[in-house]
Amino acid sequence: MSAPTPSRSWAPGAVVALVLVVGVVAGVVLDVTAPQVLPPGPCPPPPGGCPAPPSPSAVLSYPHVTGVLVAVALVALLALLVVYGRTYWETRAPQMLGLALFLGALLLETILTSPFVFARFGGLPRGVEPFLVAGQVFEALALLIFLYVSVQ
Repeated sequence: MSAPTPSRSWAPGAVVALVLVVGVVAGVVLDVTAPQVLPPGPCPPPPGGCPAPPSPSAVLSYPHVTGVLVAVALVALLALLVVYGRTYWETRAPQMLGLALFLGALLLETILTSPFVFARFGGLPRGVEPFLVAGQVFEALALLIFLYVSVQ
């Protein structure tokens, strides 16, 4: 007779929903408290002149969306580190240790390429915003799917 397996206390969908909510809230808080990601650069010479500054009410602009996506990815990475760290602690399987180390490296990469770090060090080059947003969208979605599969 085999021993019963311990049941998980949270449903996978509930864990993903909780991580998503915590990530969005953390992203909004960080966005409100962090300096602007894209400082104003030099204006082109006339006749183009300087474009009008963006409206403060532009909630769906690059800095706001990316800040929230990065926060969701960070919270998902922390949750995955907890899941696989606990699994390694229980099983001592080398694959779990390797996965936990990989997730730790991905966490460090996400922190270092976040808009909050760019804001602290003078912004980022013009024109790369759409690519960073697309990357953050795919990373956040992939991590949420990975978390859902991992807690099943």
